Amino acid sequence: MKEKEKKLIDSLNNKFNCNITKTEDDFEYYDGVNKKAIFEFKERNKVYRTHLLQIDKFFHLLMESEDKKKKALFVHKDESGIYIYDLHLIKKYYINPNNPAPVISKVCSKQTEFSNNNKITKYFFRFHKSDCILILSPNL
Repeated sequence: MKEKEKKLIDSLNNKFNCNITKTEDDFEYYDGVNKKAIFEFKERNKVYRTHLLQIDKFFHLLMESEDKKKKALFVHKDESGIYIYDLHLIKKYYINPNNPAPVISKVCSKQTEFSNNNKITKYFFRFHKSDCILILSPNL
């Protein structure tokens, strides 16, 4: 987990008493957990019209949250706000065999935080800001 995402967890805990615990394992499928949810955090320096989440991470978050009987929340922060998506609420759109969501492919480093910079193709779902359940000010 990146340092700025750790700071975001600390800010949410301090401002809203979320009691999110950061995961210890760098290879965990999520970044934080509390009594009600598991969390994946992304912080970007640039504002994008939509937010990307890797498809494999999307499915792992859904499966982990079902196993733990918790919500799966994707938290995206940029200069325009903090956007919180409930993956279980929007999965119907992304896993609909009759009308599948578009898949975005990008060539990226295999791992962003580690020494393995081999390039691979990664696949993403594109979330629209209108799908989020909550928007917070970026200045916590």
